[in-house]
Amino acid sequence: MQTEYVTFIADFKIEDRLAYLSHQETLTLWRRVLVRGQVPLVYSQGFNPHPHIALPLPRSVGVQSDCERLCARVAAAGFCARAAGEAIRPLLPDGCRLYAVEALPGKAAFYPMSVTYRFTLAAAPARHRQNHFDACKLQTQAHEPVVFSRSAKNNRQQRVDIRPFLEELSHTGRVVQMRCAVRPEGTVRVDELMSWLGLERDDLAEPVRRCAVRWVSETKFWKGQNTLS
Repeated sequence: MQTEYVTFIADFKIEDRLAYLSHQETLTLWRRVLVRGQVPLVYSQGFNPHPHIALPLPRSVGVQSDCERLCARVAAAGFCARAAGEAIRPLLPDGCRLYAVEALPGKAAFYPMSVTYRFTLAAAPARHRQNHFDACKLQTQAHEPVVFSRSAKNNRQQRVDIRPFLEELSHTGRVVQMRCAVRPEGTVRVDELMSWLGLERDDLAEPVRRCAVRWVSETKFWKGQNTLS
């Protein structure tokens, strides 16, 4: 099927000092790299056109990630994802590494279903901390609520049960991994996970790392045909 544009997908890692970029700053980084790499971006209409680029799963400031994904709408004529990848790879700053590219016809959207975080401890956990991790693991298998207070609008506190988002916890040696569900209503925050696990920033050997994301995709073609995978 002929389309006027394709969705360029760039999977990348972000770590070290770049982990402290905000979501908007990360988008700005990629917009500049794509323009410098002469990727034929498709822009919106109107007085202030902007490129159609998105990071489907915003990353919390200070979180490293092995599984970031950028989606950009580009002109289809003559576009080659591999060539685009080769053009932009040397333009990326230290701490951002491109490892896969792909192009899908039409408008492709990606929705996260789950995300896994890794906490690497600076030292082997003491017995009481291991016991706490075991208690948290039991909570993921139970149906009791795990309630946290979140800041809402007008500086009000909102009580949120994070238990429905807690899928699987594992801990071996100095590594703790937590898989969390991502749903239309949201997911658990990294600071809430750390509080639940009884961890402080000083307990970690490196910043929190997002190490896996499970995606579901939807592709929309010009004639209204939809495919789900």
